[in-house]
Amino acid sequence: MSLENIGQAPILVYNRKDASHKRLIEIVLGQCPEQLTVHYFPAVERFTDFIVSGLACGMCDITADEALTEGTLIDLAPPHYVKLKLYWHSWNLKSSRLERFSAMLIEKTREILLDWFFTS
Repeated sequence: MSLENIGQAPILVYNRKDASHKRLIEIVLGQCPEQLTVHYFPAVERFTDFIVSGLACGMCDITADEALTEGTLIDLAPPHYVKLKLYWHSWNLKSSRLERFSAMLIEKTREILLDWFFTS
């Protein structure tokens, strides 16, 4: 990967607020080209499938594990990664059941993601 070829490669990004691809390029190459060929694809459930098709490169989530294992997807920047903050939103309702659910969801998600991160 070089500044020249990453500047020409079609890059798939979730939406205009998603700058994770730029951060990863800066981590790997020390800077990000001024011009990138970016295409927006706000369909989470098909994002990895589109990249696996070979039409663009992009930063996949945990759903890419199978494609990486099978070799249909290649990690272009191992062992580099970008940390992202994840948020859990729920309505501002006072409910002990919802509070317990939220706490359990956050705890389990943290466990799963940390386990995935350290075993990938």
